[in-house]
Amino acid sequence: MTDRLRKKSKYTQNTWLNRAEKTLLRAMVLGAVLLTLFQFRTIVDPVDFYLKIAGDIDFPAFKYEEYVNPEQESSAVINKCFVLDFQAKPESPVLVRQNDKVLGIIGNGLSLEVEPGTVYLDATSVDYPVTVFIKFNGEVYQIELNKDEKSFQIFFAE
Repeated sequence: MTDRLRKKSKYTQNTWLNRAEKTLLRAMVLGAVLLTLFQFRTIVDPVDFYLKIAGDIDFPAFKYEEYVNPEQESSAVINKCFVLDFQAKPESPVLVRQNDKVLGIIGNGLSLEVEPGTVYLDATSVDYPVTVFIKFNGEVYQIELNKDEKSFQIFFAE
């Protein structure tokens, strides 16, 4: 008889701690399901998501301070300008802007003196992908533009 009571009391005992534990577990499972659903909802079109992420990873904005040659740095400090050579493939009317001024339009090629700061390449009016090659200090860099605007920083390395 005592074994029966012991078994019965062991399984039928439902304390407030057990109820709180069940409620907490249910809330955690519901939260995990809701987070998963919200993450799937943000990725509406997987192709657009991939292109956005791949474009940022494959062609990040670059900074020139790592590539400034010390012998050219002294001459650049005197001029307070950098000379950049731009080339667009295929030939496209890509705008080069700095300080809210249009410095030039890259077509077949363009050589510009730019001040230290942010330089913007604007291809929003071009309906096809364009690769802009930038020659600086004997090295060539490239930026991929696809109906968008990208920028890069250029300043004196110290």
